[in-house]
Amino acid sequence: MCTCMRHTQPFSEKLQKVDSLSTYKDGILGKPKKLKDTIKKKQRSWLETICNTVSLNNQIFLSTSLADILTVIGEIGSIGTAIGTIALVFLFWKTIKQLEETVKLSKIQSNYRFRPWIGPLNNIQFMSSNEKRDQFSVTIKNYGEIPASNVVAKFTMQTEPITKEIMKKPELFSSFTLGPLLPNMEKRYWFFIDSDLIKKSKDGTSQIFTALYFTYEHHGGNNGYGTISQYDGTTNVFIHKEMWVD
Repeated sequence: MCTCMRHTQPFSEKLQKVDSLSTYKDGILGKPKKLKDTIKKKQRSWLETICNTVSLNNQIFLSTSLADILTVIGEIGSIGTAIGTIALVFLFWKTIKQLEETVKLSKIQSNYRFRPWIGPLNNIQFMSSNEKRDQFSVTIKNYGEIPASNVVAKFTMQTEPITKEIMKKPELFSSFTLGPLLPNMEKRYWFFIDSDLIKKSKDGTSQIFTALYFTYEHHGGNNGYGTISQYDGTTNVFIHKEMWVD
């Protein structure tokens, strides 16, 4: 029986080869891994640097933008304050003007509304003829809201045209006191003209002109109403030539 002997390598040598192979692998394959780790670390460091730089730039940009925004807001606020001040001054001026108009209106009301207004209710009317005199009458009324305390009628007659300037000659007038006149109250005043003069006027040989003036008193002072008329013999009426209120 033939036995074949095979050369076998000791186990210790095999183990050494395995160790040397592992060491070789670690040496060859471990370097790329370390390099990769190093690259990753550097990339991470670069990224952190870039992020920090971007964050710093953003902070600077935000700070600058915020400062600009605050500056713009401040300028807008200043402009708004100026506009508001101008508007307030304008409104204050308008209020003063309105108050002035109110005062003027109140003065007008006190001068024209809250006072007596004496005026004629109708035209001069013929009443009757008696003792060679023709009687005429005129009715007056207080159209105001305030009573007239003392109403005085003044009358004059001329055969020549007369104007308002005759009021400067009180000696030519005859006066008669009518007394107080309440609001919406009426009173009559009579005057007389010679019948012969009336006849001449109707015949066209003469003319008749009359002036009537009613003066009255109240708490605001004295006022009056006047009229100048001409007698028309054809129609037997008086035609008003001029009327005025004082």
